Amino acid sequence: MADFDLEQTDFERQLAVPPLSRSGFSDRLYRSVLARLEAEKAGVGPATRWRRRRSGRLRVVSVIGAAAVLLGLFMIPAVWWWRTGGSVPASVGGGVRNGAADGVSSVVRDDAEDAAEPMPSGLLLGLRHEPTESYRTVWIVRDKDGRIRATAQIGAIIAPFGMEFWRIEPVVSLSGDTRVRSFGAAPVPEQTSKTGGGTDADDGGSFAYREIPLFVGNRFASFAALDAAGKTTAVRVSAFPLLRRTADPVAERASGAGASGRFLTPDEAFALVSEPSPEWLPPSLRASYDWAIVREPGRWVGRFAETAGNGEGASVRRWREERLDLPEALVSHDRLCCEWPVIRSAEPDARDAFSSPAGDWLAAVTPSEVVFYAVFDGVPDTPSIGSLELRPGEVPIMAQWATGEYVAKWTEFLAGRGETAAFFDRMKK
Repeated sequence: MADFDLEQTDFERQLAVPPLSRSGFSDRLYRSVLARLEAEKAGVGPATRWRRRRSGRLRVVSVIGAAAVLLGLFMIPAVWWWRTGGSVPASVGGGVRNGAADGVSSVVRDDAEDAAEPMPSGLLLGLRHEPTESYRTVWIVRDKDGRIRATAQIGAIIAPFGMEFWRIEPVVSLSGDTRVRSFGAAPVPEQTSKTGGGTDADDGGSFAYREIPLFVGNRFASFAALDAAGKTTAVRVSAFPLLRRTADPVAERASGAGASGRFLTPDEAFALVSEPSPEWLPPSLRASYDWAIVREPGRWVGRFAETAGNGEGASVRRWREERLDLPEALVSHDRLCCEWPVIRSAEPDARDAFSSPAGDWLAAVTPSEVVFYAVFDGVPDTPSIGSLELRPGEVPIMAQWATGEYVAKWTEFLAGRGETAAFFDRMKK
């Protein structure tokens, strides 16, 4: 893909200082940060409250222990009462009753006055290793105590679709005399077909046509199509059910990308989620199959490709200037909790980031790892609360979120389908 930089076009330029060509801290953000710092100095900021919540259990245990001691002291005069028929001195009886009640209620009251506990949420992160064209899915959970933990790693792309999970994986087939490696999709209990292991060498040679996923959501996926020389010939968008059909690149080249029924135009994709296509989009692009969903820092966008001359008598593939904002119904949750300058101040090496639907934690992607931060009032709290090591050349192609009761359901489903202890050892705390 050297001649057609599918994901890094304008990437380094956008990440140059100042990040994303923005002017830096806005007045609103500046005031928010100052207010946050003053609150933390006074001991009433959200980070301070969160740390108090994490120690809440220890405080409860301490109070219970103290109550047990006081109860023992209470039993001495109580026995005396039973044996003598006398009365308990007010100083003893009042001290036990009021001390124990006030101690327990103060713990509850402190917690009630703090901000609400973090909502359990989980990030299903799909990764593509570019050098080997291999894939993995990692399920990362932040529990109600604010702790980050990983419960599963699966050597494939596993994506939610409706009430099921689907496996998006390479399928090796023949189209006439053409050896093809495309991508298929099917519910996890099913098998799609004979699958490729990742590299061309693993499958006994090169392919006249092969697909590489650029994006996987909870309904749609996007791919680059490469020829035997490794040059990008097309970019496409599809929906999971359409990927159950057999790839036929010969027919597509002869009759257009819609011949196999595997791919969608922008109009078709938007119609599937009951959203209108943007009014500014010209008819030629509305009906184009030559578009993709790609990652730019902090968001998924639609990009259109075209063939153009390189000034030396040859043609090259390149991105057009248009960028298509995509609705949440098409790419799922894709909003950042924080301004890019703030993210970069917490994690200077961040190239990309994903934030939870509640905006209470952040996954900052660097060239070597994904670093996780708790977030308070739109500001990542340092130090980080965990990290996930990346292999050189590994990039995210999927980020799907679950919240509330679905976290436990996803954990139950995914935990038994991948690595366990060996992966946990690599998950740095």
